[in-house]
Amino acid sequence: MGWKKALAGCLDGVAGFLLGRDMEMVSKAQRQALAEEVENARREWEAARRLLDNVTDPRLIDYAIFAAGAAEKRYMYLLDEARRHGVRADAVHLQST
Repeated sequence: MGWKKALAGCLDGVAGFLLGRDMEMVSKAQRQALAEEVENARREWEAARRLLDNVTDPRLIDYAIFAAGAAEKRYMYLLDEARRHGVRADAVHLQST
């Protein structure tokens, strides 16, 4: 049984390399910090979306659109970075694996 797991791990690594999945080695503290940054970005994105949904002053509409778009792009970028570094999310909160 042990050799099967070892072989599966090797094949997984080769497949990840060939498919371009770069799982850089980072410390647990760095993964935790990245998980917290992702969570903060998610909250900022939600706040920007709420602002966009509730803004009524025509002078603030452009700002709300820009803020929501920028927050979404930052959140998506951090999600990609988290995946690349092996940080996973569960239903309740982000955690590092």
